[in-house]
Amino acid sequence: MPDTHKEIERKYLISMPDPSVFAPENGAARYEIEQIYLTSDDKTNRRIRCRKSGGATECTYTEKVRVSALVRLETEGEISLSAYEEKKKEADPACLPLKKIRYAIPYGGHLCEIDVFPFWKHCALLEIECESEEDAARLTLPPWVTLLREVTQDPDY
Repeated sequence: MPDTHKEIERKYLISMPDPSVFAPENGAARYEIEQIYLTSDDKTNRRIRCRKSGGATECTYTEKVRVSALVRLETEGEISLSAYEEKKKEADPACLPLKKIRYAIPYGGHLCEIDVFPFWKHCALLEIECESEEDAARLTLPPWVTLLREVTQDPDY
């Protein structure tokens, strides 16, 4: 059953962290992700994602509607691998499938999700979900982050 909730997050383009940051000893979890954007209308972004970790595979279907610069209404639910393959037929021809490695690292009461892409060698994308817009406003970045720029409001990210 799909879950609908508010997604409040900030996004940052960062320098590639030292590899030790991604170590399991630091609480980091590693996921291989394939993400495909589907054809959508002007208000709703749709995507499918297949996430692999430790031999397990999880596929999801997600719809996002922008509410404000920081907030999106997100509806997401798990789908079968066969449903994932079927949904691929709805892929947006203007968007290539995206493959990335995601590291999820706890810090300061938040989960820092760092996406590492094969086409970037010196930078990565950091996403941090927050409980509220007030929480997002007082967010502090981990000391191991070298910020290049915030991209929360940049539609290219």
